[in-house]
Amino acid sequence: MSNFANTLLASAALAACAASAVAADASSQVFGAYNMTCAANAQKYLSVPLTRSPAFAGKVERALSASSEIVASGQPKFTAGGFVYNAGSQTNRYYLKFTSGELEGAWFDISNNSAYSVEIETGSSDIAKVAAGDSFEIIPHWTLSTLFPNGAGFVKSTSKTVSLTSCTSVGKFTAQESDGSITTPVGVLSTPVKTYIYRQYGKLSTWVEKSSPTVSRNDDIVEPNAVLLVKQPASAKASITLCGKVPMCATSVEIARLSEGSEQDNYVAVPTCTAVKLSALTAALVESGAFEATGENASEPADTVVCCGEGSAEYFYMASSSGGAWECDDAKLQTPAGDKVLKACSALKIRKSSKGTVEVRRIKIYPDYLSK
Repeated sequence: MSNFANTLLASAALAACAASAVAADASSQVFGAYNMTCAANAQKYLSVPLTRSPAFAGKVERALSASSEIVASGQPKFTAGGFVYNAGSQTNRYYLKFTSGELEGAWFDISNNSAYSVEIETGSSDIAKVAAGDSFEIIPHWTLSTLFPNGAGFVKSTSKTVSLTSCTSVGKFTAQESDGSITTPVGVLSTPVKTYIYRQYGKLSTWVEKSSPTVSRNDDIVEPNAVLLVKQPASAKASITLCGKVPMCATSVEIARLSEGSEQDNYVAVPTCTAVKLSALTAALVESGAFEATGENASEPADTVVCCGEGSAEYFYMASSSGGAWECDDAKLQTPAGDKVLKACSALKIRKSSKGTVEVRRIKIYPDYLSK
């Protein structure tokens, strides 16, 4: 997949050129697309910075901590239960994304809704951060069938016996549970949790999971910030186009250590629709405390960043009395390390060290095409 072109088309370029004009309106409908060529007999880590079009954009009237509800201003008159998944009749799962306020960029799955409010899956500590007037969007999750309709341009499985060497496989590093919730495995994670293929055989023409190749997984979601691993067979290349709405607000990501005394891998999408330097993430990662800097006299790095699909080189932030800087354990790579360019649609693996307690920290990253 060396011929990977992540070209943001003219509508997305508008976002970069007119940032100050649109930044104040997070609901602005600015669309972009990425063209991707997947070379035969290769693999590529992929993330999707674009979203589907919002079903609703509005502001908070009030937040109800006891029921985890967000009451919308005005008279939205939602269809009661209209944002709740129902296989066969309501194939979308929806999430609420805050586009301003303390939780700007954070998203939460919707578990239920009334005519004027939505119930989100979160705790009281997050609800307490929501203020009247905060703006939000209600967005349908990407699913395998909406992100890659009819298998997109990938190589499909067409034989009775399923073989991952004869078709494209798409792996995901987070798991969707039966109730629709998303979980991240504890510890070091070198292979995807779920692996999907598009199968056309007999009456089947659907996305399926490798472990259950007769059950449709068209509605399985690809959540915001998810990382995918696309593997292409030796027989053919594939070309696909990812299209969607350019987020016009910050991106919020959770960085976690899920077991005390154990290293933890966090697979994270590069959180912008355009390329960004590693140094641009310093405030969000290091200054927030989510990413532990390495001390001057440390024998090994504390937390590290690996650019997925670009080898095993580890980047770390070296603290010093002069302020600190990004460094890389491979001296042959670009210097200074902070100038490392992270491409849109690519992915990072942030590894939390084993020296610490269980913790989850939310970081907020503003793309350079927006003004804060």
